[in-house]
Amino acid sequence: MRRGFEAACGRGRGVDLIEAHKWFNIAAAKGCREAVHHRRELSDQMSAQEVAEAQRQAREWLALQHHAPAA
Repeated sequence: MRRGFEAACGRGRGVDLIEAHKWFNIAAAKGCREAVHHRRELSDQMSAQEVAEAQRQAREWLALQHHAPAA
């Protein structure tokens, strides 16, 4: 969830709501209930296209992690 907060607050690169939503989405997919709340709050500030892009990026990231070889 830390990455979601960093993107939402603009730490490092400026505010990026799509990136923040993506990381909250990933955290929510892993069972973090608090991330669901933050993701919902962000969605209220975003267009439907931005939310769709954040969801696409989260799905892509999760798929890559699922298929990554174990270390």
